[in-house]
Amino acid sequence: MNSENLLKHINELESKVSYLEDVLKLREREIDLLKQALSLNRHKLFGRQSEQSHPELPNLFSDIQTEVEIEVVLPAKPAADGKSIDKPKRLNPNLNGRMDIPENLPRKDVYLDLSEAKKICPVTGRPLIRIGEDITEQLAIKPLEVYAIRYHIPKYASPDRRAGLGIFTPDLPPHPLNRCKADVSLLAYIIEEKFLRHMPLHRIADKLRDNGIYVAPSTLNDWVSDTAEVLEELHPSLRQAVLESEILNSDDTPIDMLIPRGKGQKRKTSTQTVLSGRLWCYYSPISKLAFFEFTKDWKNQHPVNMLAHYTGFLQSDGYRGYEKAAQSENIIQVGCWAHARRKFFDAEKISDPEAGPFVLLINLLYRIEHHIRDRLAAGKRSIEELSEIRIRRTTRVMNRFFEKAKSTLLLPKSLLGKAIKYALNHEQELRNYILDIRMTPDNNFAISPFFENPQPLKIPA
Repeated sequence: MNSENLLKHINELESKVSYLEDVLKLREREIDLLKQALSLNRHKLFGRQSEQSHPELPNLFSDIQTEVEIEVVLPAKPAADGKSIDKPKRLNPNLNGRMDIPENLPRKDVYLDLSEAKKICPVTGRPLIRIGEDITEQLAIKPLEVYAIRYHIPKYASPDRRAGLGIFTPDLPPHPLNRCKADVSLLAYIIEEKFLRHMPLHRIADKLRDNGIYVAPSTLNDWVSDTAEVLEELHPSLRQAVLESEILNSDDTPIDMLIPRGKGQKRKTSTQTVLSGRLWCYYSPISKLAFFEFTKDWKNQHPVNMLAHYTGFLQSDGYRGYEKAAQSENIIQVGCWAHARRKFFDAEKISDPEAGPFVLLINLLYRIEHHIRDRLAAGKRSIEELSEIRIRRTTRVMNRFFEKAKSTLLLPKSLLGKAIKYALNHEQELRNYILDIRMTPDNNFAISPFFENPQPLKIPA
């Protein structure tokens, strides 16, 4: 082989080596990402889910009249032997397995005593002397109490029977359903159990049966659906009242739709999951009112149509439908720090060392917010003064957060890379919550208890 062929062969080998090195780096990156995903899934299954603030965050408001620089206290680094130098304090030191029974609960006194035979001293044979008593309490509960309301309806007639005026009787209390055997208290109980406690109707029927009341699940279903038809008339008024608020929180959650099978189809159950719908929540933190909208898909057009005539602050997680709705000049879009923190918290779960400072900075925003709310409740400072302090201190923390985010270089598909990308893409929206002291850093108010464990909706045939 001459020198020219040898040189060409060497170049080909070097090119192959370079290519294989690039492939190896790519595979290593993919392996790292898969390890992160696996670690996160393991943590979600077996790890601690709380996103509480770190206990070592500083007390910024020990003297609210004095402006001090905000310092972020990072977790203590482990020593050489793997043990932490400074052991963090417990978040709730009072939670030691014991509970205090509320003083406002009614008490049922049970007096215990020794038998007459045991009241004799075994040494002297003389009666024991009572020197006092100890009192211990246990929390008790009475099972579901079901009772019947019996209305006594007097009947009156005219003294002149020939007047033809008939019989006079008082009206029964108003009821949403005609000729219904269930009082409004029972209807409210069934609706609360079904939609707030996620209790199926047949289990509610079982609970009533345990108390001697036999009501078929089909009857409960009729009561629920008939009540829903009555309440539906209030929905437009409720929606209008919420959309008139100057501040609006909104969020959505996927929810399965259960549709009955067609006739003639083989079936093991009476329903079949066919689609994943969406439940949208719109909440006013000012009026404390909320309404829901159910859709069969997750199209951007739904929030756009709902908010077409809305004017004010819209706080959301940054979903594209909300962003399109916020393109209106009348809407100021506000971000949600809870959604941002959750992404950084996921990166911290897999022990990414660079995620910790971001989580602490976000928790510092919440620490400032908690102190501001405490001062507002105490009424020791005016709203204008507290708003100014809040803007000044929160802006400093957010500046440090976004400066660090912009200077951190990571793989875009890594957990921390996705968290930083989300925060930078919504930087202005995340900053906007300080524009009005009535707003909070997140839209958690729009995440109702129903969203925590959504149950499938059954679509009627």
